[in-house]
Amino acid sequence: MNGTKFLTKRTLWLGLWIAVALSSPIVAQTDSLSQAKQSVKVTVFKQKRLSPSQVTLYSTVIPSFGQFYNRSYWKVPIFLSLGGWCAYNFIQQNNLYATYRDRYQNALAQTPVPPNADFNRRLRDFHRGQRDEFAVYIALVYALSILDAYIDAHLFDFDTSDVLTVASPIQQRPTVTVLQLNIPF
Repeated sequence: MNGTKFLTKRTLWLGLWIAVALSSPIVAQTDSLSQAKQSVKVTVFKQKRLSPSQVTLYSTVIPSFGQFYNRSYWKVPIFLSLGGWCAYNFIQQNNLYATYRDRYQNALAQTPVPPNADFNRRLRDFHRGQRDEFAVYIALVYALSILDAYIDAHLFDFDTSDVLTVASPIQQRPTVTVLQLNIPF
């Protein structure tokens, strides 16, 4: 069974590789000396500066839209998945809290209080604390998303090139040697 599974995977990968190889165009090199040289015009597009207040407003209204507007597309699924995970756990803890709250109230309504009433109360308090904690996490992810969009909008046109030279505002004056002292050792 294991050997046929391996052969099937191997055949599948081989077929995929052949399909990719056959679908790519086959092009030979052309003689670069026979072609006339053409001038190349390089156009540099300057990107529009983003308004940090506008980006903050967008990210406040729609979560993670500020990252999308800032063109930081890779951050969008991170913030949405973190927020979704926290919201999912908030809902789960709220449902468990409601379950144990109802169990505790029903246990207190009985005339002889059952021994598991204290256990239900402790579980109710635990899940209420967990629910409240995930509500704080949701607020923190939301605030962090807004703060990240705001900072990213400020740093949008920040130069990250390898050229780190700065032109000096003071002009260099030619130096004149007035006195020269040579000391032999």
